[in-house]
Amino acid sequence: MMQALVTWAAKAILTVIFGPYLCIPDAAWLGSGDWSWLGWMLPLYLLHLALVWWLLGLHRGRKVGLGRIVRIGELALVALWSALALWYQLPVAERYAVEVPAAKLPHGPLVLAVISDLHSCRYGEDGKGVLAMLERAHPDAVLLVGDIFDDRLDDEPAQALVRALVPRYPCFYVTGNHEFWSDRVVGMKTWLARSGVKVLAAESETRELKGNAVDFLGVDDPTEMTDEYWFSSLMYAYGRSDARHLRILLTHRPERIEAYGRFAVDLVVAGHAHGGQWRCPGAGAAVFAPNQGIWPRYTDGLYRLANGTAMFVSRGLARENTLMPRFFNHPQVAMIELTGTQARKE
Repeated sequence: MMQALVTWAAKAILTVIFGPYLCIPDAAWLGSGDWSWLGWMLPLYLLHLALVWWLLGLHRGRKVGLGRIVRIGELALVALWSALALWYQLPVAERYAVEVPAAKLPHGPLVLAVISDLHSCRYGEDGKGVLAMLERAHPDAVLLVGDIFDDRLDDEPAQALVRALVPRYPCFYVTGNHEFWSDRVVGMKTWLARSGVKVLAAESETRELKGNAVDFLGVDDPTEMTDEYWFSSLMYAYGRSDARHLRILLTHRPERIEAYGRFAVDLVVAGHAHGGQWRCPGAGAAVFAPNQGIWPRYTDGLYRLANGTAMFVSRGLARENTLMPRFFNHPQVAMIELTGTQARKE
């Protein structure tokens, strides 16, 4: 109850500052390709500007003085700021390039789609907004790196997306902390496995993609296990993989870089950080991420671990269940293009 009140109060205050885009997170059609929502969003946007006009006192008097000009300038800045914040709520598909040893990709490049932190949010009917982004990119596999389900929202939106994904792409999944918090993680895993998703928990699965042998390694989120048990699970999964194959490690947590850097995998894929939840427009700096705190380091894009391994962190797709709305932080489906490179001579 208290969390609901805090969320309501936060949205009420922030609506005055940032405008009507805060109404968007609860809309099932955002990202679906249907733009009819502009028909009611535009009047709401204008109503927001009228509210700001009143709060700035522009309704009092008609004389054009310096103070009034300044307040009109402030209104213009609010209008721009609100429109920019609205635009940042639109989901995007972004492409990243990662080089791996050419011997690991004897039959050419691969494209892996990364979906993280969906938190059972809706992106159109049966997730068609997400599906449209995938269909344009033609990925060879889809990596679901945790918090696809949520501990408070209904499972159906996530299940609908999975049902649409499985006939089209090989899908691989690891758990996130919210799946454990739901106390239904076993049922979620069972449903995914029966639906055709490969659930990775302390194991490695070899698949052939376009003639390339790929080992997908996965480890459960450490929420309800000791660090020692979690690391031993990671070691066990690694031990079942083949050094001759391309090795991709799926994990929910990006902050455990010291552990990942001890294994000779070709790519680590993580989520959890939500892109830092609030991002500074233009600068890209993140404000806060779980388990990393203020000004987190690992929230978005590619990083290099101490052993040279590439780690990708997805900003994720969560919108509806967050205590604070996303600010200047596009929800993201990532496409990682893996290409082979010859070893460099020293």
